[in-house]
Amino acid sequence: MHLPDGVLEARHAGAWYLVVVLFILKGLAEVAKKSRQIEGFKALLGLLGAVIFVVSLLPIPVPVAGTSSHPVGTPLAGIMVGPYIGTLLGSVALFLHAAIFLHGGFSTLGANIFSMGVIGSTTAFLLFHGLRWFRFNLLGAAGAAAFVGSLAVYAATTAQLAVEAEGAFLTTWASFMALITPVQAPLALFEAVITAFMVNYIFVHRPEILAALGVIRAGEVIKKPAGEEV
Repeated sequence: MHLPDGVLEARHAGAWYLVVVLFILKGLAEVAKKSRQIEGFKALLGLLGAVIFVVSLLPIPVPVAGTSSHPVGTPLAGIMVGPYIGTLLGSVALFLHAAIFLHGGFSTLGANIFSMGVIGSTTAFLLFHGLRWFRFNLLGAAGAAAFVGSLAVYAATTAQLAVEAEGAFLTTWASFMALITPVQAPLALFEAVITAFMVNYIFVHRPEILAALGVIRAGEVIKKPAGEEV
């Protein structure tokens, strides 16, 4: 999902920047607000940012599709701190990848932030809270949200590539998805397991953190064995 420079037309690349800057500005405002309200919030952001930076720096090339596949980390951030801050953390990771490792590009940074940050965080956030509203347990909701969120990132990336390609959009998009899904699906499953484990670990050991973040209800702040339904 680290699209390199030169893949997108300039007008498309600029449009993606315009979209993501709104999420980033909102994310900055939320960081300032929650840092005053929640003790240790900045330390948590540092941990989440490190997770995103590391896991999304391990690409598996998909040459025919013109991109790479890897875990993304932003679904976990979306679940924990919401889509705006999740997008902000993803944007920092992607900028550092491009600046330090030449992984991705600067002209395509807006598009990469949109797919990995906006789509990954927002999809996981909405699905997680939707499943919890339907009384799914914490472990299952976190895992399912991370799995779908990870795949959604690549659905967005392939859509961005399909816009640039010649031919019918849906046909091209479906072709790209057929190429990348066999690589990404196992990685999304891996990401789902890790995300569920991390959320459950925090619930068992520091449930008050999840309550403060709105991940669980205040009445759920009771230590339980790992994997137990809440």
